[in-house]
Amino acid sequence: MTQHHHSEDANKDDRRRTVVAAHRWWDRYGWLRWLFSRGGENAGRLAASFFIAGVGAWTLWDTYEARSRGKFLLPIANVERLSPSTFAYVIQGADAGGRRVDFDLIVANKDFSWQRGSTEKLERSGKALSLEVLNSVLFDELVRARLRVAKELIAVGTASQEGDPTEETYRAGQRAEQTAKWVKPVLETGIPIWTLNLGQYRDPCTACETSETAWQRPFLLVAVRRAAWGVDLAEALADALGSASNLPSPDRYSTFGLSRYR
Repeated sequence: MTQHHHSEDANKDDRRRTVVAAHRWWDRYGWLRWLFSRGGENAGRLAASFFIAGVGAWTLWDTYEARSRGKFLLPIANVERLSPSTFAYVIQGADAGGRRVDFDLIVANKDFSWQRGSTEKLERSGKALSLEVLNSVLFDELVRARLRVAKELIAVGTASQEGDPTEETYRAGQRAEQTAKWVKPVLETGIPIWTLNLGQYRDPCTACETSETAWQRPFLLVAVRRAAWGVDLAEALADALGSASNLPSPDRYSTFGLSRYR
């Protein structure tokens, strides 16, 4: 009988200690009391807050991803055959103030490109072009007629993805300078000439190539046909070049340096 009484007392002590420990734990983590107070309303609010935050984070990430994918979902710029050796893209861009510029992007056929490592030579199907051939083939009468109506001219230099980025960016700038020298005699004396260094091609993408051109190190000229007064030419040109998937978007090159040549 006495043993049974002691056993009951021990059980009561154990239950008492358990209750005290639970109370202390509950008191220590007071936020749990708040969480489950008011019939669990606070817990529901907290769960809703986590859900909303999660949806917000997912939305931001999806927006970022969509913008990245958007580079490949841009429209296709219309291209026209300008001469047997060149194409022209008629494009338009605007600066941050909404002032617009109409451009002609003149591009040599895909078999023309800068000779690898050179800042003075173009090649056609792997063979170097002489200055005489360049003037007669790339600057034929059809191209010259288009250039003569330009308000301003931008000579563009690019470099392919191979090689040191610093060296290739410098090389692209030198190619822009050389292009300006070649085109200078073709233009009227008072026409402003700019150089645009796009730098090194850095984001290979087969979706960004067309059957007419490849954007690694092509021969490029940009003619300004019409420009709003006070426009930021660099901003408008960057906007125009980034407006279609078959154009040499600045996003795919290492720099965007527009400088006055003449």
